[in-house]
Amino acid sequence: MAKGRLWAALGGLALAWWYLSAHPPKATAAAPGRPLVVLDPGHGGPDPGAVGVTGLLEKEVNLEIAQSAARTLMGRGVGVAMTRTQDSAVRPGPYLVVQDLRERAFLARRVGATILVSIHSNAEPTGTVAGPIVYYRADSPSSQQLAWALTGPLASTVGIYHPPRPAHHLVLMEARVPAVTVEVGFLTQRHDLARLTSSAWRQRLGTAVAQGILAYLGRR
Repeated sequence: MAKGRLWAALGGLALAWWYLSAHPPKATAAAPGRPLVVLDPGHGGPDPGAVGVTGLLEKEVNLEIAQSAARTLMGRGVGVAMTRTQDSAVRPGPYLVVQDLRERAFLARRVGATILVSIHSNAEPTGTVAGPIVYYRADSPSSQQLAWALTGPLASTVGIYHPPRPAHHLVLMEARVPAVTVEVGFLTQRHDLARLTSSAWRQRLGTAVAQGILAYLGRR
């Protein structure tokens, strides 16, 4: 009996460890009447995302931009939850892409997010395309409105305009709230890469993302 209780206790500890690892206290559930934005820095941990010719890793760019956006939003009284706050996968255990993506969407549902904004850096084979592109959940007019709200500040900051595009990205489709993917620039384009290497530039992009979110929420 004592051995059975010990195994039960160990099992409980293991479950608690898994839950805290998967759902660190990055934010509490949405407060009544207060918007809660989930910021999702793409990739992390064993998944570097795109890699620039200089060795710049997408996961690092995404995280700093998300952190910058979070500071601006919280300074304006908007609640923020982040799917990751360090260089780690979102889901503990062996890294599996689909499960990691679903964990990001699950967090948005679990905390009662108002919107989800996933932040990424782009790549394409020709090395000629530059500038930010916002993708929105294809079946959601609210997601399209959020994408347009983000496109304006980003285009003004970068000096390059691309209209928002519909997408069926897994995180967006499973979040069940207005959701977009912000591709802040191309690690495969020389000028974009040079700017994304700069921490000051990442801060500016984070501010632009926050401005777009505030516009969508009616908090300019």
